[in-house]
Amino acid sequence: MLKSNFKISLFIFLFVLGNLKAQLSSDALRYTQLRSMGSARMTGVNGAMGSIGGDFAAIGINPAGIGVFRKSDFSFSFLGTSANIESIVTGDTRNVSQDQNKIGAAFSGIGLIICTKPIGSNWKQVNIAIGLNGMGSFTQDSYFSGISKGSIIHRYYELAIDPAYSDGRGFLPDDLDDFEAGLAYETGALYELDETITPTYYTTDLLEKQNVQTLKSETFRQSGFARNLVFGVGANYDEFLQVGANLEVPVGEYSHIKRYQELNPGASNLQPFDQIKTEENLNTSYGGVQFKTGFILKPIHSIRLGLSWSSPSYLWMEDEYSTTMEYRYLENNQFKTNSSSSPDGYFNYRLITPMRWVASASLVGKLGFISFDVDIYDPSKSRFDLTSESDNPADRRYQEILNEDIAKQYKTTIEYRLGAELALEKLRLRGGYQISSSPFANSNEYQNGFSFGAGLRLKRFFMDLGFQQMNSKNGYLPFQTGQSDFNSDGTIDAVTTLVNQNKLFSNLQFTIGFKF
Repeated sequence: MLKSNFKISLFIFLFVLGNLKAQLSSDALRYTQLRSMGSARMTGVNGAMGSIGGDFAAIGINPAGIGVFRKSDFSFSFLGTSANIESIVTGDTRNVSQDQNKIGAAFSGIGLIICTKPIGSNWKQVNIAIGLNGMGSFTQDSYFSGISKGSIIHRYYELAIDPAYSDGRGFLPDDLDDFEAGLAYETGALYELDETITPTYYTTDLLEKQNVQTLKSETFRQSGFARNLVFGVGANYDEFLQVGANLEVPVGEYSHIKRYQELNPGASNLQPFDQIKTEENLNTSYGGVQFKTGFILKPIHSIRLGLSWSSPSYLWMEDEYSTTMEYRYLENNQFKTNSSSSPDGYFNYRLITPMRWVASASLVGKLGFISFDVDIYDPSKSRFDLTSESDNPADRRYQEILNEDIAKQYKTTIEYRLGAELALEKLRLRGGYQISSSPFANSNEYQNGFSFGAGLRLKRFFMDLGFQQMNSKNGYLPFQTGQSDFNSDGTIDAVTTLVNQNKLFSNLQFTIGFKF
């Protein structure tokens, strides 16, 4: 019988159980890759301003750029985004790619620089920076539809099994989780083999089917924005050395709505199963603290060398989440539909993202500048703390598993940026290029992008427009399983679906500023 042969490890059980609270290794990467891009000038040169300074967004890369300002400065910026995602389900040659595009707009930054000139000192400038820097937008939509092996119902079956026993028995129905396996039980996607016996053994309409293939589709909509509150100070020593430091407060929101469904692709091959639908809602808000410091050195007038260090960011995260499920099946030659909803879930935890180094160099002249930045950081050093407000042993164990997964899945990442600005009297023309190594340990691919922009510089007023485009490729898992072999025949039954995605992100940024 399936119940006697089925095996699942405690490790796998806790891995899938932990996902009920929505913490995944990909969440750590989302917040690790954020970088200051809160002005159109920065956007126009693709962020290559670590040794240039003189721009409020640039001080989020290297605080020494605060010391470059000669006049007090006030600016604010707006950002328009476009995300186009092409998705295709792997595993069947009949599957075709699906495109989804999302356009968004947001206020991206505001900054004030207050300049002072010490009298009778080699310190030519001592300046203060206060403001809000845009770090990135989370706005994007995706959609896929295609046939592949496996089913999300296999995940729910795994979650219902008690790993303390080797005979495949399950938890009591009242002990099933409220967000996945419990809903599967309430809707009939998961049910008891015999309600009159103890212990409890579960089954599903697909458990004894061989080589299960379902038609899967999903609409995934996410939104949100990341910003850093900046409190900085920078100084200029004798036009030879600029130094600076920031205390920054990362703040942001992220949310998604995930509507997933599976259908029986044939007339009767998987009956009584006909359809399952789920909707997952997640809202995350966070605040934190981070420290940055750096310097810019001018060995000769036309050359600038910069180096900056960003401490790990310490983020206090709060999740609100819920799930609904609907299951349709054939019973007595009639289709029956059951639905159920979870309670509202809340979970507070911590996330520590890794430190970042930025080395930069630039050539500056009367006609503008050419600048080169190299960012180095290691996403594998990200760490979750799920026990800061929880004494649940399962949270502690999942924390260990999740951090181990992060350490194995990611590697040191290097981002190269090249930017240039051409000064034609009051007009500025800009361009940039970026290439980044993949953060994934099993990938040697590179992501690349370009940018361009223009600006107008008057005595007391400036205005900039910048455009940036980046593309990337990645794999997406709509659900995860323990890769279980239910009948011990050497074939994985709980197959995880892989969706390949090509992503193209475009940013259009507008900045207005005043000098006084």
